[in-house]
Amino acid sequence: MRKWSGYLWKLGWLVGLIILTIIVFNIENQIQRHVADTFDATYMYWSKPIIALIYGLYISLILVRKWTINLNPSLFWCVFIPNIVLAFAVPLWSFVLKIEIPSNNIAITIYTWLNRMYTSNLFGIIAGSSLILSIFNCATKSRAHK
Repeated sequence: MRKWSGYLWKLGWLVGLIILTIIVFNIENQIQRHVADTFDATYMYWSKPIIALIYGLYISLILVRKWTINLNPSLFWCVFIPNIVLAFAVPLWSFVLKIEIPSNNIAITIYTWLNRMYTSNLFGIIAGSSLILSIFNCATKSRAHK
């Protein structure tokens, strides 16, 4: 039975990914209906990075080999924190823009750049996966340190 446990774990992970995708698809449909009814895209701005973060968390679960908490501070501070900030930059900036319209071109240029990066959802996926990998210290160690 031990021989098959690795296969069962990975098949269970795949089934969980399919279930997660179905749940996310239904949530996105409900959000799109709400946005179409109310003409308020705030929920859509916030749902994209949250969903990307959840996918990143889930995808990284398959990479964890040892389930003991052993924080990797460099991965946490240098990868997770910048990516989580960039993942939620557009929703936060959009909230600020509702309050105050920027008068300089630099702020508009930064918002345009962030909005282009936001559409890929890459920052949220990397933030989620780097969080799990930094908590369980799954980073590979170089041979020089062994």
